Amino acid sequence: MHNLINKRGEGYVNTGVKIIIAVVIGALILGGLYLLFAGSGGINDQLNDNIEGMFNHDDVIDAVQVNGDENYLVNLQYTYNGKTWKNANVPTYDDDAVVLDIASHGNVYCATVQDSEGTYLISSVDGGVTWEQRMSWGTYVTTADVGWSDDGSYFYGNYETEDIRQPLRSTDGVDWRIYGTPWEKIKK
Repeated sequence: MHNLINKRGEGYVNTGVKIIIAVVIGALILGGLYLLFAGSGGINDQLNDNIEGMFNHDDVIDAVQVNGDENYLVNLQYTYNGKTWKNANVPTYDDDAVVLDIASHGNVYCATVQDSEGTYLISSVDGGVTWEQRMSWGTYVTTADVGWSDDGSYFYGNYETEDIRQPLRSTDGVDWRIYGTPWEKIKK
């Protein structure tokens, strides 16, 4: 009887405000979830891109990189799409082996690697997936580099000891030859 006589109307106004607040908060939550999953660059777009990248590549390597802060050989990777990176198959060297230099032309990649046992020239003719050792030097070599010539006709490389620098050349990245006579390094 007391509730029938009460004329304050407090239950109706409070309930209405609570419903409005719940609807607004619910709409914000649903909008955020929509953007997270279905919006541009959302989870669905990224997942779709990754799945398409796995199935729709044309076996052409897009890039090769040494991934990480340090140029450790174990971080040598390749990609078909620029998004998903895979570890390359490299010869076995010490765990601390580092990539000194890397060069490419077309589907051929060449790199110089150094570990505690020596310095090595490795190359890949399948776009950076599988690497093979082409030359090796002992610990007397302090550094080595590779590159592609400006005229676009050959790979070049050098290995250095304390006193000399020996030039190398290869037209295909596989068969490397000593090119010319070593020259003495300028001592400082």
